[in-house]
Amino acid sequence: IYVDGDKGKYLELTKIAEKKLKKNGIILVDDVFFHGDALNSPPKTEKGLGCKKIMDYYLNCEHMYKYLLPLNNGILLLKPKN
Repeated sequence: IYVDGDKGKYLELTKIAEKKLKKNGIILVDDVFFHGDALNSPPKTEKGLGCKKIMDYYLNCEHMYKYLLPLNNGILLLKPKN
């Protein structure tokens, strides 16, 4: 499932995608660095904050494998552990 849209709601959108994900599926979240703003402390924009929230959430989750690719504007790949 490809997630790219309202960056302020990335976490909500990705949780919805998790519920719809088929066995052995992956979730690809695009532009998670949001021009580097998600790496600021604190982010300067609502979009940067939304991207920071999703990275923080999945950094600490135990039910997904997560891969953060520093390509372009950042790509987050998520795969269930089961």
